[in-house]
Amino acid sequence: MKTIIKIAVPVFLILTILFIGYSAYKDAIKKTADILTIIPVNASVIIKINDLENTIEELENTVIWKKILSIDKNNIIDKEINHIHKNIIEKKEVYNMENFFISIHKTGLSNNAILFSTILNKEYLNNQAEIIQNFGLDINKRKYDGRDIYIINDQENKTYYFLKNEVLFFSKSMLIIEDVIKSINTEENLLTNNDFHTTYKTINTNADINLFINYNRFIKTINSYTKNKIKIKDFSYWCSSDIEIKDDILISNGFTNLKNKTKNYTDIFYKQQPVNIEISNIIPENTASLLAIGYSKSQDILNNKNKILQKNNKFWGWDKKRKALNDSTGIDYNILIQHLEKEAGFFSINNTMNNSKYTYFKTKNSIITASFIQKLIQENYRYNGHNINYSYNKNFTGHLFGELFNNEAPYFTIINDYFIFGKSKSAIEYIIDNYNNRNTLSNSNHYQKFSSLLSSKSNLLLYINPGKILSSLKLDKKHLKNIDLNIDSLLKFTGASIQISNKKNLLSNNITILYDKEYKKSIEEEWFIQLDTTIAIRPQFVQNHFTKEKMILVQTHSHNLYALDSKGNIIWEKQMKEKIIGDISTIDMYSNNKYQALFNTRDKLHIIDRNGKHVDGFPKKLPYETNIGHSLFDYNNKKKYRIMIVGVNNNIYNLTKNGNKVSGWKYKKQQNKIISPLRHFKHQTKDYILEETKEKSIRLLAINGSERTLMKIENNHNNSSIQISKQGKLYNITKDGKIWKGTLDGNSTETLFTEINPESILIIHKDTQLVFHNKDKLFSINDKFDILYSISFKEEILNISNHGEYILIKTKNNIYLCKDEEIIDGFPINSDGLYNISDINNNDKVNLINVKNGSLYNYELFD
Repeated sequence: MKTIIKIAVPVFLILTILFIGYSAYKDAIKKTADILTIIPVNASVIIKINDLENTIEELENTVIWKKILSIDKNNIIDKEINHIHKNIIEKKEVYNMENFFISIHKTGLSNNAILFSTILNKEYLNNQAEIIQNFGLDINKRKYDGRDIYIINDQENKTYYFLKNEVLFFSKSMLIIEDVIKSINTEENLLTNNDFHTTYKTINTNADINLFINYNRFIKTINSYTKNKIKIKDFSYWCSSDIEIKDDILISNGFTNLKNKTKNYTDIFYKQQPVNIEISNIIPENTASLLAIGYSKSQDILNNKNKILQKNNKFWGWDKKRKALNDSTGIDYNILIQHLEKEAGFFSINNTMNNSKYTYFKTKNSIITASFIQKLIQENYRYNGHNINYSYNKNFTGHLFGELFNNEAPYFTIINDYFIFGKSKSAIEYIIDNYNNRNTLSNSNHYQKFSSLLSSKSNLLLYINPGKILSSLKLDKKHLKNIDLNIDSLLKFTGASIQISNKKNLLSNNITILYDKEYKKSIEEEWFIQLDTTIAIRPQFVQNHFTKEKMILVQTHSHNLYALDSKGNIIWEKQMKEKIIGDISTIDMYSNNKYQALFNTRDKLHIIDRNGKHVDGFPKKLPYETNIGHSLFDYNNKKKYRIMIVGVNNNIYNLTKNGNKVSGWKYKKQQNKIISPLRHFKHQTKDYILEETKEKSIRLLAINGSERTLMKIENNHNNSSIQISKQGKLYNITKDGKIWKGTLDGNSTETLFTEINPESILIIHKDTQLVFHNKDKLFSINDKFDILYSISFKEEILNISNHGEYILIKTKNNIYLCKDEEIIDGFPINSDGLYNISDINNNDKVNLINVKNGSLYNYELFD
């Protein structure tokens, strides 16, 4: 008996606990069901919060939630949540905190409203009016269909309340409360909807939040706010999911019903296996949106798509086009689809260079497929290693895969078995250029981080970059006054996606949103251009007196010299016989405020006007061959130019602007090898010309070439250039890692500084700072050698240069731009090491002209 009692008592207790728990669970399920049977069936989104108090507290501590709220400049959402949260938490004993619903409903052709629903504890149900008073003091009441609606006036807003047994409904919209009352007397509700109920059974009630989306109605909700409508009518059914919110990631996992009877677009994936979506290896890194489908049976995709057309009475029109195409060219979609495999889709690009929409599909063998559709190709031409074709069929992808991919895009190219369609030649050229330069989505840092959160295979992938897509979002005028998007808050939302994959009789749905705290806005290219071959010299700027802007001059390895305008258009090109040595200068040859480009090659001096023509008398043979770029001096700013050439014989030749030798030039050639172009500077009333050599001396010359100062150097300088301050002091770094400082009277000192090494390069910044690098660090010191600041980089610094307020830092493959002791957002950017900075179009914005992968890029700085 004792043994029986010892066993029976614990078993009884366990059974009692299980019974109580099961009863509580059944009670919770019943309460939830009570709400779901009343919430109007026209909901597009339903959010079920299973522990209101703790969930809101947890949300408020996450970065991603704070940033979501900051998108709305008017703080409408935040104010609404705080208002509801405050009133409910203050009276939390009245409410069952485990069932709080938020749903979005249409209340007209283009209006939407939010409905809130929650459950009251039974002991507080005796007096409805007393409960309603919790939400305000100014209360009115009206009847609708024999039931009471309470109206609470809160300043200028009205909130409408309705109680059905122990369920409380409230909204800013009276229409949605009336719909709640109407739904009480109808047999149709969410739980009688098979699509909703099937997936509702899959949710985890222990999740903090459950999310239910009716995709078809949600698309209509989006369309009511935007001018650019999503045109698909039947996309998918209800999806029921569980939300997990981490500090910087929001993830929702759930299911959608999948039917053999094709009704919605997602039904075409019946018995289709998920596949790898690989188009990110082709499309540009600044892709704003991508919608891709993956499939294992191409013929079934086409057949199921046609069933949707039949359901919507659109099949006859499609089949008429198919027959016309077959009759005129012999091409049949039913045969063409057999050439395709795995993937098709749509993507868009929104930036200053390109606002285009594209479609694509992948083939088993692009050569065979191109041959099959040859009769459709009207013309083609070669561009940077790829053919660009024009097709009579302007909507290939839409005809094959459905109206989701409709796009009037007759131009196409083929890259790695992908047929990519665009609206114009330039749109396709943009795809080719980015692919050739490896500027693909898969190579971008922001997508690499985001894609690590995605499943490797899927049947449908919708990816958007919120910062790019919403910045170009066109809101309907009637909503502009209520919605004020903070675009800057969107920038670090680098990815949002929906992945849908076949799981037998269900489709798994994974929704992911990432807030990348470490993301820095990339500098968007204003334009980029590929020339005949890769670029050989750093970009140069010459004033264009006609446009009042600056021309960009670059020479390629084929010795072609190009002049481009501020928009990247080629003004002219000129075939040169040799490579340009050194920099290109701007000169006013005729002193009439009309400017030309001055430069030298190995044995010629060139002056070319803005139209690409040599000035009369040029090119002119140099007095002696040179391997150093010229120097152009205008001592008194009177356009009495002097052109200095350092010959390979180590002599300095002083020439007029006509290329003739200047009389009275008193320079005496020395033995020490000159290594750099001559530089002119003025201190007080005296002019100085700096002559740098490899040996242990530096000379300062007068403008007639005679020696002003000879500086003896204890240790040879490293390979960097001497820096000249406005105070007339000279600085450099020696080969044993010391700071050398010289004065105009010929004196010099060397100072050991622990943060400097023999490879360091030193520049003068803002006249008062000495800036240098050591391995992966940048240092700034004053003239007393006190450290002002330092910046660490992720890679070793190879070179630094000064550009007004900016410091440019070069590493092996990248350049960084610093200003005011900080790296500017968007850097580093990839570079071949050839770059320059200027305001090329006089808009007070600095342009970085950079050579990357042999092509020329223009970035407009936004700091």
